[in-house]
Amino acid sequence: MAFFSLIWVIIAGNAFLNMWRMMREPLVRHLDDAQAAPVEEGGRRFRHIVIVPCYLDPINILFDCLGSLLSQQHPERLVVVVAFEKKTPDVQLKIDTVKKAFGGRFRELIISVHTIQWETEIPGGCSNKNFALRTAHQHVSRMDTQYQETSYTVTTCDTDTLFGPRYFEVLEEAYNHENPAGTGRPVNLCVWQGPLFYNWNLDQRPFFNRITGIMRSLMMLGGLISFNLNPMSVFSYPLELGLEAGFINPRYSVDDIIFLVRMMCSARCGIPVKLLPVAVISGPTIGTTWWEEVDEWARQIRRWIIGSSESFHYFLTHYRGRPFFAGFRWFLMFFTYYAILLCCAGLFTAAAAIPLPGSVWPRPELRYVGLANLALQYCVFAVAFGIDRCAVRYMTVKENVSCCRNFIHWLIAPVVLLAYSLVAFYAVVKFAFRGKKDAGHVMAAKAGFQAITAVLTQGEPAAEAAEAASTAEESFHSQCEQAGRQNPLDRRCAGLSTSTAPPVDRATRTFNGTSNCGALSFELNPRPMTFPVNPSLSLKPGTMCPGDDKIPSTNFENDEDKEVLCRLPDSFYFGSTAFPTGHGNATLDHALSNRTFLYGL
Repeated sequence: MAFFSLIWVIIAGNAFLNMWRMMREPLVRHLDDAQAAPVEEGGRRFRHIVIVPCYLDPINILFDCLGSLLSQQHPERLVVVVAFEKKTPDVQLKIDTVKKAFGGRFRELIISVHTIQWETEIPGGCSNKNFALRTAHQHVSRMDTQYQETSYTVTTCDTDTLFGPRYFEVLEEAYNHENPAGTGRPVNLCVWQGPLFYNWNLDQRPFFNRITGIMRSLMMLGGLISFNLNPMSVFSYPLELGLEAGFINPRYSVDDIIFLVRMMCSARCGIPVKLLPVAVISGPTIGTTWWEEVDEWARQIRRWIIGSSESFHYFLTHYRGRPFFAGFRWFLMFFTYYAILLCCAGLFTAAAAIPLPGSVWPRPELRYVGLANLALQYCVFAVAFGIDRCAVRYMTVKENVSCCRNFIHWLIAPVVLLAYSLVAFYAVVKFAFRGKKDAGHVMAAKAGFQAITAVLTQGEPAAEAAEAASTAEESFHSQCEQAGRQNPLDRRCAGLSTSTAPPVDRATRTFNGTSNCGALSFELNPRPMTFPVNPSLSLKPGTMCPGDDKIPSTNFENDEDKEVLCRLPDSFYFGSTAFPTGHGNATLDHALSNRTFLYGL
């Protein structure tokens, strides 16, 4: 119990220090400072690939996420990839809607449509984001004539994400800090994690949901980042790090928890998780009724624990002893955090604190060890609630939470964490017996979110929209179950390698198997496309051959009469801070209006 108490105290201390570091960065740069900032931070030419997946998410939630990207100081440096699944309902209409609203407002807008390859993939974020990342890498390496001289970063997120207004500005500063210009050294491999705060309608959630969201922010600030365990939901890294391991293994269900261990085993070196001191708002678990809130809360806990169990299994099967100290440290910290602290600590502490009849205490004062431990936990919970209040003021989020309600939630926090431990313990034990059969993708519900974006143009009632999304999700999962393909180790997949991705050559930053400019094949969708180019030239990464204007992508034609699901609002919001649609350099650039590309449909 003293060991558990020590871990909680360390987490609370780290969270306080990281929160203090984040609040030292202004949320929005003043206009004079923004004008004084260099066009390219540190003399580098930056481009940022941002992967925004969309499954059954409401289109206005997707608009809010893209709007937070549009609110950045330099959206013209962003290569935004909206990653749809082929089975997404009304996928073509959603594509047209996104294109009409955001076409020409970023450096490039890429829309990828992923078709699940049942023999080598499982449905979920890993396979969809893996396809989107590979599509984006091949696209920029072909289309960017200054590719070799450009510093590329990759950022992955969920649809219910609002990026802080200075996210990529701070990311560039962090990149330059890790890689001083002019040194000529290889890029340092690391992951940048911004603190996540789940204050998207969090004041409207039930007590267990709100308490879990507040504690998850504490664990992110003080545990995951400080202990170098794993990134979560929204994180960034240099493109070279993704190329080192071939991006994401499409046969796993949770891409963020497994990311660090996959990269560490592939690069055979320690990969640190570094704080990116800029706030990110993420959506909590959500439902449209109280019972759906309970069910979704429990489902997502099981998904997180199963994802961590998959990561632990990946480490045990792929780790080859290098790096020894970094690997051994990660093993101990990961096991301590997920298996001991999240799954067992609450159960053990509660059981040990109960004064059972017939118990003999060596010292009478030892009877009160459980109470002392509980009192210390309440101090840690007080830090978590204090951080939440500071974050709400810092992000200018308006919440209707009284002091009385905060006090009650603080009092019942240990009970909620005990229930969390019960669900987590059940999930890990079940997974130990069922294995990959229990690791199917469980999509997070988002129908209950109140988007900031303008009202849907079709005027569809929220209840009907939620019911339609729920029906589509059930249909999607039932098709998977009927096909017997939710289990990636189905007998029909026997003998397949766990890593189905083609190898990536980091030296040339391109996929192996390059050919000359005779007839290049892009296997970015189920039907490979070829296009003719000049056979007398040899293809080099970052260069373009004559005839590359026939690159296998689709430039949309302007069609103002097409039906759309949602319209672009006049302003987007981060908290109470408004950013007009034309903020910074985000006005519609006609020179970029044709730089919208479609892959895979």
